[in-house]
Amino acid sequence: MMSRQACWDQGGSSSDSHPNPRDGMSEHVIPTWTAADLYRLDLGGRLHELVQGVLVAVPSPTPAQARARQATRRLLERHGRRTGGGLVLPEGSGLLTQRQPDTVRTADLAFHPNPRWWFDPGDAPQLIPEPPDLVVLVPPEGRSQDEMIRRRVHEYLDAGVLIVWTVHLDQQLLTIDRDDEPTLHLERHRQIADLDELPGFAEPVLALFG
Repeated sequence: MMSRQACWDQGGSSSDSHPNPRDGMSEHVIPTWTAADLYRLDLGGRLHELVQGVLVAVPSPTPAQARARQATRRLLERHGRRTGGGLVLPEGSGLLTQRQPDTVRTADLAFHPNPRWWFDPGDAPQLIPEPPDLVVLVPPEGRSQDEMIRRRVHEYLDAGVLIVWTVHLDQQLLTIDRDDEPTLHLERHRQIADLDELPGFAEPVLALFG
């Protein structure tokens, strides 16, 4: 497993000219971008990831995804207020999971209990300076069991995230993954509680779905 700081040297080889991904492209050449480039590019307001240096557009959420993200954000924000700390990062902020070529994965939600930096909740998505403790994935209906989703969970964990929640919309189920531990399955009637990564957090799984 990569250390929690290993991915987070943001020096990169970004151009000072803030390159436009549409400039200088031919149908035969795919430019390679860095993590430092990603949030400087003019991408027409649409959220993108980097996969080994290649820009990939992120699909817009379905209504059910949007409701679950909003409901989960409210629960995490309430937990932060109740415990006197913690930051829910702007939706779509990126985690650097691989270097040279860079891969930056967006997070549906991410929570850090004691950040050494601060984002305003209204800020635009940006590169997260260090791995958050929690990442929440809300895949679209019918996709939560995809192998691609499982790979993404392990990417987050390998990059230093402590715990990953996957909210399964179809089954109204929450799965919890940690590095080198079996996946925990919590059905809709269960309680999310007794988590070392979120001390004091206690909410019903059903509350995640809005």
